[in-house]
Amino acid sequence: MKQLSVAVLFLLGLGSCFGDYYETQENLLNELFHKYNGNIKPAHKVNVTLSMYMRAFFEVNLIKGYMDSQVTFRQKWNDERLAYSNSAQFSDIEFLTISPGYFKKMWTPDTFFMNEIESHVFENLAPNFYIRIYPNGDVMYSRRLKLKTTCMPMWNQDNNMVKCPIMVASYGYQTKDIEYLWDVDKPLSTNKEGTFITNFEPQMDMFKTTTQTIETSTGVYNAAQAQFVFKHVINPKMYCNA
Repeated sequence: MKQLSVAVLFLLGLGSCFGDYYETQENLLNELFHKYNGNIKPAHKVNVTLSMYMRAFFEVNLIKGYMDSQVTFRQKWNDERLAYSNSAQFSDIEFLTISPGYFKKMWTPDTFFMNEIESHVFENLAPNFYIRIYPNGDVMYSRRLKLKTTCMPMWNQDNNMVKCPIMVASYGYQTKDIEYLWDVDKPLSTNKEGTFITNFEPQMDMFKTTTQTIETSTGVYNAAQAQFVFKHVINPKMYCNA
């Protein structure tokens, strides 16, 4: 009988913990989004910090002028309307992961790939992205993509090198509205086991990130670029007689 009583008390306590968890999460979502307007950007000027993880390089085709790759693309910015560090009841929440339903309510940068030919968003089992909100209002947006982007059509014949960039910018916001920055600690990382190209070798020590200002007929825009360098090689296996 004593063992049964202990088991019942344990189950009741466990149920209370789960109840507290659900209630806390629900209260935080309600507090953050009750009067939130995702049509308005969080500040007069928003700094968007970028980082990229190159999961795989599939092809570099100079005849058709493209690079085929898979990438995890991350953007981080601050939205003080979503800060909850001053609320004691939420002090135990390290970060809040947002569901797709709430994601649609949020303001996000209108970032696009300037030299994209085509792209694919992974949604097998579930959409391959997440949004995390941190106590100070920082927002992390991460998404897995397959990209086909334009490459420079000619390579440097002196060293057999070719450069293939991935370029991003805001589609509608000008420099006074959005500025792109690369993450200071780790702007670009690469899966060293993720190269499936037969005739080009990635020169990872030559990969780099930059930002620039672009002026068009509609205004001045801020842009960011990750540049990838490949060395053209001849694969002996392609020319061996059977």
